[in-house]
Amino acid sequence: ANEIMPGLQLTDETGCYVTDGDFVTPTIVLMTGAYNRPALDNGEVLDIINTAIAAGCRIDEADEMGMSPLNAAILYNEPELVALFLRNGADPYLKISSAKPSIDQLNSFEFLDLLGKSMPSIDRKAVRRELLRYKEK
Repeated sequence: ANEIMPGLQLTDETGCYVTDGDFVTPTIVLMTGAYNRPALDNGEVLDIINTAIAAGCRIDEADEMGMSPLNAAILYNEPELVALFLRNGADPYLKISSAKPSIDQLNSFEFLDLLGKSMPSIDRKAVRRELLRYKEK
């Protein structure tokens, strides 16, 4: 019924939160991490994300690490999700609130720059292109 992945269930009919019985986390950011995983169907993952967005779930709601869906999509190098979240109102200027000092208080542009320096072998040009469309002049 409300099971979206083995062992994970939506907490209510809005679909904004998922639980495994112990922890509760925002659906959109969790599904961002599930996108492009071999065991899961991307169409189903996108359906869950789009359903949560359509239900009015908060597009910028962070997980326990302080990652918003947009920043998770940047981290996982998923330009399609970066574009989807930005089109639906994600704020690239929202500051990360994290216990990790290296990323705490960075906005999405600064986070992308940090990832470029710390993981230079990963090509993030497509993510950068999507993000720059929303950069204030």
